Amino acid sequence: ENVNYLEEVVSRERGAEAGTLVAEELVRRLNERIPEPAYRVTSEFLMSGSTGYSNEFVAYLVEFCIDLSKDPDFQQHVGERLVPDWLIRIMRFFSIRQIYNSADKWVGFYNKSSYFLEKIQISTQSVTIRLRLTKRTEEQFGEYRKSCGRIWCNAIKYGIASVPQRVYDLPPARIEEHSCIAKGQE
Repeated sequence: ENVNYLEEVVSRERGAEAGTLVAEELVRRLNERIPEPAYRVTSEFLMSGSTGYSNEFVAYLVEFCIDLSKDPDFQQHVGERLVPDWLIRIMRFFSIRQIYNSADKWVGFYNKSSYFLEKIQISTQSVTIRLRLTKRTEEQFGEYRKSCGRIWCNAIKYGIASVPQRVYDLPPARIEEHSCIAKGQE
């Protein structure tokens, strides 16, 4: 989704050709940092919905997308599109409270090995959810824990907040951040 949004935003602001060229510039930047030729990527590979990436690769990709798009809220915009249309259609069978009550299971469609959600509190008007990185992910992030945490947290929290709007055409959920890895908190 990151690459599709990058191409879309650049095309909208600078024209279709610029959108195509920015995807190729992203590929060039990534491939410069991939020493083994067998692991180099193409724009088609990056845009494939069936391709999975390592946490480290996504961190590079997102930082390059933010830079190339010149959009400091890039991850927020990607997060708002994070939940695929097919899942939105399924969610319409549930109330917003039921959706948030089972948020940990919805996230399981995406990722089981990098992060998970913990329900802390659910009421009729609010939900408190904690995003936790797995031990393996924490080790992968290493000294870049804050920066990588910011990338994941921004996308996921805006994805979660977009659910009322995308499922029922209501305003997006309001986000109140209580603590964040990006700020050095647990």
